[in-house]
Parts: sequence; C-alpha cells; structure tokens
Amino acid sequence: MPTKRTGVLTMKKQNRLTIVTIILILVFVFSFPGFAQDYERDHILVCFQKDVENVQPVVRNQIVQSGFRSFDALCQAFGVTRMERWLTSATENDIDGEIKLMNIYRLKLSGNRSLEDAITAFAKNEWIYDAEYEYIDKPDVFVAPYTPNDPSLPSQWYISKTMADWAWGLWTIFGQTPADSTIVVGVVDSGVQWDHPDLMANIWVNPAEDIDGDGVVGDFGTPANGGDEDGIDNDGNGKIDDLIGWDLIGYNHNAPVEDNNPMPIASNAGHGTMVSGCASGVADNGIGIAGVGYRIKILPVKCGADDGDPNIWRSTDGVLYAARTGADIINCSFGNYFYSGFAQSVYNTAYNVYGALTVASAGNDGLDMDLPGNAHYPSNYNNVICVAGTNSDDSKAGDSNYGSAVDISAPYSNIYTTAMNSGYTSTGGTSFSSPITAGSLALLKSMYPDSGQVWLEDHLKLGADNIDAQNPNYIGKLGAGRVNSFNATGQPMFPKIIYMTHTMQILND
Repeated sequence: MPTKRTGVLTMKKQNRLTIVTIILILVFVFSFPGFAQDYERDHILVCFQKDVENVQPVVRNQIVQSGFRSFDALCQAFGVTRMERWLTSATENDIDGEIKLMNIYRLKLSGNRSLEDAITAFAKNEWIYDAEYEYIDKPDVFVAPYTPNDPSLPSQWYISKTMADWAWGLWTIFGQTPADSTIVVGVVDSGVQWDHPDLMANIWVNPAEDIDGDGVVGDFGTPANGGDEDGIDNDGNGKIDDLIGWDLIGYNHNAPVEDNNPMPIASNAGHGTMVSGCASGVADNGIGIAGVGYRIKILPVKCGADDGDPNIWRSTDGVLYAARTGADIINCSFGNYFYSGFAQSVYNTAYNVYGALTVASAGNDGLDMDLPGNAHYPSNYNNVICVAGTNSDDSKAGDSNYGSAVDISAPYSNIYTTAMNSGYTSTGGTSFSSPITAGSLALLKSMYPDSGQVWLEDHLKLGADNIDAQNPNYIGKLGAGRVNSFNATGQPMFPKIIYMTHTMQILND
C-alpha cells in the first residue's frame, strides 16, 4: 500500500509580504472566494488509495456503507448520508502519482458536524489516501465603491471614511442590493420619526402583528378600516399591536403610559431620529442621505417622554424588548456613570438568551474611563460594544471618553443625518459614533448571517483601521481602531488582502 500523506492537503506557506501602494480611486481586482463561505459546509472530499477498486457505496439506515469496515465506522460516526464520485468524467487511466481521480468521492455529512474533525479522521483511515474540504470557485471580480443616488451623500464624510461605500460594492459587483433587509437594528432612544421619507422604507414591520401581511409601515387603524390594530397581542410578547416598535413612556416618565406608536412628539426629542439615519437612512431613493446599513431595518423603541424631558427612561426595559422582539443589534446612544448589577443582567440576557449584540456610545465628557468613578454605562458593561469618537483626521474627538473599555472608535463630528420634521441636520457626539458602528456591524451580519456574536465582534475589530499614529496619547484607549466597514466585511472573503487607507498589503501565505 502506498505511503499516506499526513494531514489535510494545504497550500505551501510562502510567508512573503508585498506592499503595494495604490491610489484610492483605482478599482481593485480580487479573487473573490465567496460571499459567506469558501467551501461546502456539509461536504468533504476523500480519495481512496490507488489500489482500492470497485468502491460500491450503498445506504443502509440512512448511513453510507462501502464494505470497508473502518471506513464505514467513520461514516457512521460523522453521519455520512451520501457518497458520490467527485469527477464523473474520470476513468481508470486518469492517474496523477498516487492519486487515481476516479477514487475521489464527495461525502455529505448530516447535522452540524465538524468538517475539520471529519477531514482529520478520514485522512488517517487505512483505506484513504487523503481528505480535503470541497472549495467553492468564485469569479475574479472588480471591487469598487458603490455610490447611491442620494444627493446629500457628499456631506456624509463618515460614509467614505469608514468605507461603507466600498462595503456596499461587495454586493453591487454581483448585481445585488447591498445589505440584508431581514437584519434588524433596535434603536433604544427618544423615539424615531418613523414616517420620515428617508427612514420609513427601512422601518421594521412586526410580521406577527401585520394582520393583512402587506408590510406597510405604520398601518394603524382597525382591520375594518384597512389597518392592523386588532387589539390582540398576536405575538404573545405582552405588547398589543406593536406593529413597528413600542413606546415605553408616553407623555411623562413619572406616570408612563405605554403605547404602540414610537413617534416622538416633543420638539427636543429628535435624538433617536438622528441616530436612526446614521444606522440605516434609506439609500438609493434619490433624496437626502444614505445610512451605513443601507437597507437594514430599524426597530424604534421609544424611551423618551413627550413632555420635553430630555432624558432616556426605562432604557433597560427597551433593550430587553428589542432583544425579545428579534433585534440582531441594539444601539444605545445614552448613558450615565453609575454601575447597576440589574442593568448588567439585562445586557447579559440580551446577549446570552436572545443573541443580540449591543453597541453603545462611550460618552462625551472627555474622561479617561479607567480612572475611578469615570466608567460610563451601558458602554462599559460586559457584552456591550463600547464606541469612542474620532474626527475626520482620525484624531480622538475632544469630548469623547476613552479608556481600555473602548472596543472600537467611529466618526463623531459633523455628522449629517436625518432630523425631526422630515428634515436633516449636522450633529456630533459618540451618540452617532455608536449607530455608525451598529450599521457597520449590520453589514457584516448581512454578509455572514449564520456567524455568531463572538465572530462578528472579532471581525468588526479586525477590520478597524489603526489610528495610533494620530493618537499617540491615547494608545490602548480607543479600542481596535476606527471602524472600517469594507475591511470588516471583506476580510473573511479575501484573507490575504488588507486595505489600509492608501496602502494595500498583500500577504502571500
């Protein structure tokens, strides 16, 4: 019997680093390994030894058997339900060294089996020469930024700075619309002007309460009048007719009266509307702005009072509602400097029970949060992504808090976004750094919808641009760097390519 290869077939490591300087406006040429994966997630390939002949697999009790006892034991262990020739055109004469091409088979594994474990086990089997992943070929494509037709896009410096437009291009190169409209960002805030012409199309609609199933935002009124308010808690969440979100406060926080309309009324209650535009203002609609999330859905949770009180009340209740309702990401652009064990439990529950990722602003008091009494919450809680603020030159924004608890930074100043009364405004603060990050995280989630929270947060940070040179006095205090949507979303696709402002590093490994 011929000598076996040891382990899985791998590419040779070249360990060479080539630095290529490019001009920003050039179009990149990439070998595009895949949108959400670069190999089949339930298949592996195995090659029988060259002298093995007449492999005749059959299926018994839904598991493949071949007559080779030790091989069949592995098929049982890994739930192999199908076995077929990989190359239907191969003949007895198609031999490359120790590999007979017609002896390569595709195995389908059932359930959520570890492909790595399966490949390792089959590669060591006496009847098998080697085992591999089945990689997916993708076309070589041009990747370029996508510019939607929103006229105020030039005023949104944060879009190009975070390379959100390049991230959108990862979809448009294949003729697809950027992002995934099933991904939901909960905006726990003062409320949201949900009928704003640059937000309305991206407002979440509760499918369980959408009685007529038309997906219309704000379809209030009884079914008899063509609306969806049937007075029944159809999804059993304790909130009757929460068609597009919820108002936890009503007019006065001292006597809260909850209702199903998260529209703010007070003239100073526009904070949540501004936040929502950053996260996912409607893109490519020919008006106003384009939010980072492009067409990500916004779930408005109103925690502001209509009597003009500027504070955010019952925010933890809002976070829990958003998590239970299905928000993938929850934005919290508010905070205080007091730790609450009960509040920590809410954020833990949102993360551990409901799978939500919470993103929160670091605060705007210019404080070192590592000093006693300066920790800012909820941004400093466990299971919350803390976002500091940066200027257009990547320097720390003067009033942004900083510290070792910061996970990442994002644009802070001169943020052009949606405003109350269907308008637009330029504003600033970590309140807007946070939803810019939430929108970037939503793009990442859109591209890799099956990825877990740890993976998503890790890749958000891995994609960040290093800003230590611009902030020598804050090294280790601004997190992984300034958020870069393209790097974060593109890195898993092109692991050998790192875009760094005007320099691209190509690592041939």
